[in-house]
Amino acid sequence: MPTIELKNSIRDAIQFFEQTKQTCVVVLEDNLYRGLLLEEDLIALENDLLIKQIKDKLKIIYLNEDFTIFDWFKTVSLHDIQDVPLINLNNEYLGSLNINDVILKFSNTGLNVDRSSILILSKNSDDFKYSEVFQILEANAAKVYGSYINHSDESQTEIVVNIHHQGLNELLQSFRRYEYNITSYHEEDQHRETLKNNSEYLSKYLTV
Repeated sequence: MPTIELKNSIRDAIQFFEQTKQTCVVVLEDNLYRGLLLEEDLIALENDLLIKQIKDKLKIIYLNEDFTIFDWFKTVSLHDIQDVPLINLNNEYLGSLNINDVILKFSNTGLNVDRSSILILSKNSDDFKYSEVFQILEANAAKVYGSYINHSDESQTEIVVNIHHQGLNELLQSFRRYEYNITSYHEEDQHRETLKNNSEYLSKYLTV
């Protein structure tokens, strides 16, 4: 991931975004990681300002070098980014990680990372049971790398699960039979594809 210094100006950052077509850049101070600067956060700012004057806008997103596979998936899921900055215990920037880097890192551990997926499921809070989620996963031969509750209130509970699977379609249908909403998108989800095709057919029929 490209880098820029804390002492650089907003003008420098804008020029960088225009030239590279990137949407975020790593901000450093003498190779120490200070955060991510997003292009969208520069709107309406004075070009002569220095990045160090807007440090409150930097996103403190990173992984430590001893990260686990689920740390990476969780960070990507929470922040909707593809590359994650990597730092050491001294806060020194080591580079960034994308899915290919993660596959390479864990290729000798027995984890088939490219067959893993992040499921985002939600259900009525009164009916939500963590044990039920794992029973459904186990019944469909899915291996769980990790999970966490992303949001919970009186009405809905949303859970994020990182799994290894043999195929998603049957698993997703199983969750739907237990009245879980699937809020993550998956290409293998035939239910969504069927709904899409039916919608397109209905639209064509109504416009005839």
